Amino acid sequence: MNEIIKIGYIFEDIAQANFIKSLVHRILIKSGIDVNKVYEEVLPARGSKVDKVFKEYLRSFKKEKAWIDYDILIMTKDANRKGYHEVKQKLTPKQNKFVYPFSIVFALPDPHVERWYLLDGGAFCRAVGGNSPPELQTLIRKKGFYKARLGEALRNNGIKSTMGGAEYGDDIAREMNLEFTCGKDESFKGFIDDLEFAIKKFTRG
Repeated sequence: MNEIIKIGYIFEDIAQANFIKSLVHRILIKSGIDVNKVYEEVLPARGSKVDKVFKEYLRSFKKEKAWIDYDILIMTKDANRKGYHEVKQKLTPKQNKFVYPFSIVFALPDPHVERWYLLDGGAFCRAVGGNSPPELQTLIRKKGFYKARLGEALRNNGIKSTMGGAEYGDDIAREMNLEFTCGKDESFKGFIDDLEFAIKKFTRG
């Protein structure tokens, strides 16, 4: 595989960015792709603006005015109280006879990315240098619930975070047992499965 893969990212916040980019690098390496041969760009978007930026990019591509031709576009958005499947269905573009020549991969943590940080207790402890793994309850779609649980898990390991735990996103993602974690969360598995499928076309031959 000698070609450069161009990946575009859309994130709501840094907690998503640190975690998702690290996971993408893991899957690229696992697939035998040199990360140094991958061009990555984060589209300017934050918070509620991610939907608008995502739709504007798709619209600009239809009009042949897209600012860059990505091979893979990763759209990240917390599912919040709506759930993984509903949000994915709403975001998935209706083709209307137009087929996008790139892969769209949705990273839709259900309900929030902080839950993904906590899915693999062993990985969490190794990443933060602690020995008190977080206890993960049954899926609870309550505003701020997992952000509070992440803060609690950090405090239980003697850590006072200045970024709400986001500074550990890269390390946690690197330490995770992906097969184990996919078995614990449908939204996480959906992202990994879709990402692996999108990358697969660059590993053929």
